[in-house]
Amino acid sequence: MQRRGQLQILSAVLSLAILAVFAMPADAGKYRWWKSGGNHWVKKYDNGKWRYRVLRRHNREAVLDRETKLVWERVPEPGLSDWASARFACADKMVGGRKGYRLPSYNELAGLIHEKEAGEEGVALAPGHPFELPAGKYWTSTFDYAAMFQPTLVDLETGKVSNSNGTGDAHVWCVRGSAQGSNLQ
Repeated sequence: MQRRGQLQILSAVLSLAILAVFAMPADAGKYRWWKSGGNHWVKKYDNGKWRYRVLRRHNREAVLDRETKLVWERVPEPGLSDWASARFACADKMVGGRKGYRLPSYNELAGLIHEKEAGEEGVALAPGHPFELPAGKYWTSTFDYAAMFQPTLVDLETGKVSNSNGTGDAHVWCVRGSAQGSNLQ
């Protein structure tokens, strides 16, 4: 009787192993895998057409980033804003019939930066991205504590980071989802 139970367990384990091998996506070799922050694995996409998905249920106004699982507005409001106004603009924003947007953290915004090809113009995002973004500096919710708690900016054209006293003007691009790395209270 004990031998029969052991054989059943062994059979179940082998079945699961075979199922796991055949359940792998056919294109799994296209992506690089790495351990990300928590206890989960994420994919790194090198092409914007694979990385980003325009959300039809959000009237095509929002885009899911498959790499970070964050939802970004596809076309941010034009114009520039100071940091305090930017925070409230995101908190009050309705994109695709949904609220819950906020300023991205430095890590979230800088995580979108992709190395440009020689002579490439515009924002430094993965080729084929669906966003309509002007090049320039964008506000983040992250503070630079070494610079007397000044908010940080990310330049989407160059990928460079800077800080500001919050009174200067920069673009606002709102995000929805987990606030990891954000120090916004």
